[in-house]
Amino acid sequence: MARPYYPSFVVNASQLEESIAHVVDEAFLYEYREPTLAILYAGIRTSTGLLEHRKDTVSLVAVTLDLQQRASTTIFSIQGLPYDCFAVIPLPPPVGGLLVLGINQVIHVDEAGRRVAVGVNSFAEKSTAFHMNERPELQLALEGAIPVSLENEDGDVLLALRNSTFVQLRFIRDGRNVTDMQLETLEISRIPEVGIAGFGCAVLLQSERVFLGSTTGDSILVGYTSGAKSQEAGAVTVGMNDTVDDLDDIYGDDENNEALSGVKGKGKMRLLIHDYLFSTAPIRDAVFAPPSFSETATFLQKDVISERELVCTTNCDTAGAISIFRKSIIPSVVARLPAPNFISFATLRTKPVVQGMDLAPLTADFDQYLLASRGKETVLYKVVLYKVAEVFEEVRGSEFNTSGATIASGILLDGALWAQVVSGVIRIYNNGLSLLYFHF
Repeated sequence: MARPYYPSFVVNASQLEESIAHVVDEAFLYEYREPTLAILYAGIRTSTGLLEHRKDTVSLVAVTLDLQQRASTTIFSIQGLPYDCFAVIPLPPPVGGLLVLGINQVIHVDEAGRRVAVGVNSFAEKSTAFHMNERPELQLALEGAIPVSLENEDGDVLLALRNSTFVQLRFIRDGRNVTDMQLETLEISRIPEVGIAGFGCAVLLQSERVFLGSTTGDSILVGYTSGAKSQEAGAVTVGMNDTVDDLDDIYGDDENNEALSGVKGKGKMRLLIHDYLFSTAPIRDAVFAPPSFSETATFLQKDVISERELVCTTNCDTAGAISIFRKSIIPSVVARLPAPNFISFATLRTKPVVQGMDLAPLTADFDQYLLASRGKETVLYKVVLYKVAEVFEEVRGSEFNTSGATIASGILLDGALWAQVVSGVIRIYNNGLSLLYFHF
């Protein structure tokens, strides 16, 4: 019976190319009929201190694998790449080829072995003799960067750096040939609590979203807008009195813009954090300690907090934090009632009187009154802010009925009136707690 796959076999790297040693990274490439592998390796090792005598020791080779014959054919081989190259990223159409990522530079290599390189900081020209376009003003450090090929219509690549910076890499093309690359730091809107550190992996999802996983901080789900959509969101309106010079200041020269971006009308990509996975690792140190509250909060939290909690220093880099572990969920007590044994509660709010009988709009964000009921009486409390805590003060001297238990209560006319249902009686009050109507 024929199998739908070929049997497995092992091939030494030296069988693919004699010079291969100390493999740094490898990846299968797009747009080839047979499995084609790009291998990044360092035939001779070096270090930063030896760059004066030995630099550009990394090589790249692309080989096509014949699985039936267990043979390989070299497509192209490039020597003399910068010593700090650490990753190879295959690129799908329309760009194609592959991207070699280094600490100080990015290099694009097409299917024929032609390369275009951009130095991203001032160290690039000092660490290599490899020909590249110098962009020291970018001041980027790509060590540990996680690349994500966005697979959009322009073939852009998103770089997530260790310092929580996100960079958009654009390819400037003349037909199918890449002539230059443009790198731009992106803005990102963050959830206030999220702590972003170096990422360890990235997964491209549907609907223009990327999941970035981290072992040193929170993992995040990032959404991105394509250039065209971003431009539409922040579109500039043109007035009837705008002059030609005004329009040039807004839009620039069409030909120059097209030459710089490679695509006419491209806008800047924007990022948005949709969600995140909370992380408390790695834990650097830990200690047991009693909970710390102010004098007022200690009184309020009495009997609902544990005697000890675990305090840890967690995460690292820009996501460093102090995490507190407790054995159970602890409610945040905002106030305590002076008397116990209530069997039901209801909250009420009212519109304040501003002039005569005119009522102001009901704008309070919380209910100002608490109606507490027990077997033979009802007590009405008003919420009062005292220093930094909220306390309940019993309302006295009003016509509000406190005899007997309250069966139901609520507001009428958006807080202009109150209704109270007790045994055999329905009472209606105005916002000053004066009795307006009762019915047996």
